[in-house]
Amino acid sequence: MLKIGCRIPDHAHLNKYLKNFNFPITSTSANYSGQKSLKRFRDCCRIFSNKSCIILKNKIGSYKKPSRIIDFDSKKIIRN
Repeated sequence: MLKIGCRIPDHAHLNKYLKNFNFPITSTSANYSGQKSLKRFRDCCRIFSNKSCIILKNKIGSYKKPSRIIDFDSKKIIRN
């Protein structure tokens, strides 16, 4: 079964960008699966600079942990 996830950001600068788009966008966490999340702009550029992506420079939110992921079918928390 294929599942699709969505993230609703609680980040003022990102929401400003999103309001100006007239189409859906995709994004990924700033890390490879199973690896530690990247939190510095220069680290993101170093890891992803040769990929087909756009890296926006701005401050990250004040949250200390990555966002929670919930499977809405089973109500199971995938990542807390």
